[in-house]
Amino acid sequence: MVARRIELDEESDQILVRLAQDYKGDLGKALGDLLHAHEAVESFIDACENFHADVLVAQRERAERGFAEGRFTSWEDTVILLLADICSTTAFRVLKSSFCDYSRSNASRVTAL
Repeated sequence: MVARRIELDEESDQILVRLAQDYKGDLGKALGDLLHAHEAVESFIDACENFHADVLVAQRERAERGFAEGRFTSWEDTVILLLADICSTTAFRVLKSSFCDYSRSNASRVTAL
């Protein structure tokens, strides 16, 4: 056995305490099993990636080729386009609302135009 002193944030501590209830309050046993489960999940993911390596490589190459050929948009560009669309839509609504307010208050002048 190894003794360690660890510091946890309040939320993590509460999670560990709840988990330890399944281990008759033994925090060490709960944390040990959690670490072993994490290792098992990582091993499973590695095995899946190795098993499907040819498909994953083909997908990556297809994506890289599409991006190089300009068929795909980067995430950063997508976010910029979305923000531009939101801003222009919002600006249009503000301008439209302002114009409608202006035209209502100046109906006689707008009609004359």
